[in-house]
Amino acid sequence: MAIMSIFTKLASHMAYHNCPLQQLNLAGYGQLWLRAEHIKFATGYQALAGNKYWKLLGYLQGYAAVGGLQAQTPLLSYGGVHSNHLWALATVSHLLGVPSIGLVRSAQQGVGSATMHALGALGMQLYMLTPAEYRQRHGDGAAHLAAQFAHCYAIPEGGNGPFAAVGLQQWAGQMELQLAAQFGAGSPVTLACALGTGATFVNLAKYLPSHIHMLGLQVYKDAGLAERIAHALTNIRTSSTYTLLPWQKRQIGEANANLGQLASQLPLDPVYTGPLLKALLEKGYLGQAQPLVMLHTGGLR
Repeated sequence: MAIMSIFTKLASHMAYHNCPLQQLNLAGYGQLWLRAEHIKFATGYQALAGNKYWKLLGYLQGYAAVGGLQAQTPLLSYGGVHSNHLWALATVSHLLGVPSIGLVRSAQQGVGSATMHALGALGMQLYMLTPAEYRQRHGDGAAHLAAQFAHCYAIPEGGNGPFAAVGLQQWAGQMELQLAAQFGAGSPVTLACALGTGATFVNLAKYLPSHIHMLGLQVYKDAGLAERIAHALTNIRTSSTYTLLPWQKRQIGEANANLGQLASQLPLDPVYTGPLLKALLEKGYLGQAQPLVMLHTGGLR
C-alpha cells in the first residue's frame, strides 16, 4: 500500500473527529477552551494523535519520493525512553510494513519503559545510547552514526526539521479557520501549547496570523531552546506576538483545586498537557479577558 493512500485513510479518520473546540468550565474563567487534538485517530492509531501526524507527513512524502517504500529502507529517528515521536514512527512503519530503528537516550542500558515495550512490539529495532553518546549525535559522534546508519532514511528527533513544515502549515490553516469561526475573523486569541523540540510551536508561530498570540511552555530542561526558537522566528514574528515560558519542574499531582476541577474535564498526560495547564494557572493566564485555547498535542497512553 502506498504511503499517501495510508495517510489519506488516516486523514479521513481525523476529519471525522473534526478536533472540536471544547469550552472548559471553571468558575471565573469563561474563556478557557481546548482544541481536542488528543481524540484524533482514537481507534487503532492513537500513537498518531495530536501533532504527530502533521510532523511526520512531510518526511513520509520525502521517503516516498526517494523510493523508500519499494526499497524497504528503514525509517530511523531519535528520542527518549518515553518518546511519543518514536511511538508514532514505529506505528507508521508497522502500517507500511517497513523496518524502523530508534536511537534512544537512556541513563541505563536496557531500561524498559512501557513505551520501549510498545516500540518493540511494533517491530522497531532499538539502540540504547547513554546521555553522553546521545549528545554526540550532532558533535564528534555524528560521522560515526551517519556511517553506521547510512542505509536508513533519518528523521530528526521530534520531527524537528524542515520537512515538519509541510504538515504543520496545513494544521495551522485548519486552526485559523476554526478559531475565526468560533471567535470572529481577526479577533485576538491566545493559543497555548507545550514544547518538546519546539517544531510545533515554531511552525504554528510562522503560519498563524499575528492576532493569534502563541504561548508556549518548555517541558524539558534545554538551555538553548529559547535561543533556537528566537533564531527560527527572526524576521517572521516579533517578541510581542509569542511568549515562551521556561522549563521548571512541575508536578501535576500537587494539590490545586482549580487544577483538579479542570483535570476532571479532560485527560492529562504527565509530560505535556498536565504541566501546561498547571503553568497557565500558576502564571495567571487563565484570568485574561480574551479567549485562551489550549492545544492538546496527544501523548495519552
